[in-house]
Amino acid sequence: MASSKPTEGEAISPELLELISPEMDAWLNSLSAEVLTRYGGQYIAVRNKEIVAADDSLGRLFKKLDRMGLTYRVRYLYIEEPDAWVIY
Repeated sequence: MASSKPTEGEAISPELLELISPEMDAWLNSLSAEVLTRYGGQYIAVRNKEIVAADDSLGRLFKKLDRMGLTYRVRYLYIEEPDAWVIY
């Protein structure tokens, strides 16, 4: 499975489409309170419906992913602190 940066004109791979799929959204929305508490206040990187890395600094998360060879083809999210108020 390639993890390099997509090139211009490259067809969108099923791996990339999975990152933005309704199934991925459903999986993310189903994360347990325990998982949300564990990663609260952190950025997470998700691939194949698995949290592959997390850090409270997006820059450090990118460095971790780079060392893992996963800089691309992952979905990044910020998990709010459990007691945070989010107003839309």
